[in-house]
Amino acid sequence: TSTAEVVVINRSADYLVKHGTPYLPASLITDWQHYNPYLPLMELFGLPREAGFPGLLGDPRIWTSLVTVAALTAAFALVVPGAGRDRRRAVAALAAISVASPLVAFPLTVGVTDPPIIALTCLTLALAGARPRPQFLRAALVLAVACAMKSTAWAVVPVLAVMAWVRASHRTAVKFTGTVIGAAVVLALAAAPNALATPDAIKQNLIDYPLGTSKFKTVASSPLPGHLISQLGHAGRLTVDALLVLALVAFAAWLLARPPRDARDATVRLIVLYAVLFTLAPSTRYGYYAY
Repeated sequence: TSTAEVVVINRSADYLVKHGTPYLPASLITDWQHYNPYLPLMELFGLPREAGFPGLLGDPRIWTSLVTVAALTAAFALVVPGAGRDRRRAVAALAAISVASPLVAFPLTVGVTDPPIIALTCLTLALAGARPRPQFLRAALVLAVACAMKSTAWAVVPVLAVMAWVRASHRTAVKFTGTVIGAAVVLALAAAPNALATPDAIKQNLIDYPLGTSKFKTVASSPLPGHLISQLGHAGRLTVDALLVLALVAFAAWLLARPPRDARDATVRLIVLYAVLFTLAPSTRYGYYAY
């Protein structure tokens, strides 16, 4: 059975192949499943089906699972010490345990698109925290792939940029940020060359729908504080916006006052940031806490 995420990816990939953009215009959006809140690189998971791959090979869930497993395995390979057969066994065991955990296995099974983003973020953190020398350029390239798939990955950029500043220099931080932005833009444009020709479609799919201001609303909204407050009318929306701004300002102050110095510190910052954003967002679901 295809879940909403699988339906969206397949439909968007079909539209991408035909029109060079995965975002339907307003005239073709007749229900909430016609919106595509993903960034262009996510639609690549739907291209095997468009290429005529049969059965499971044409299911986006197979490809999101492969990316997740590969990224998590690579992340553990960077952080597990030692050498030889014992190390390889440890890496394989940790990767298997992480993929089999409910936080990853369940979303992968039903077709939720967050596991590959989470796995790529783990690989990014492993590269940025590599010893004896952090690999910020490689981390930036991996993060750019995630950022070209889903907007949730962009939260990682400022945290690791500050870490790069502290661990290396301001030039490294600027280079890291510029590489992420530049590579993500190039990947997105390469995946959807005609997307910029329809700015209104981009706004409706990538901004209005995730913020809950589109014509058709998602049915996946969970009764979290941000969603409940936003349902109180105009005053509720203003309150949620104000709370989000205050939370971001407070987080930025904390990030600068206590900058992360290693991957563990950066992970803690990201946990707090994601938890606050998903709690206060006007349109979100419990499943995002998997991050």
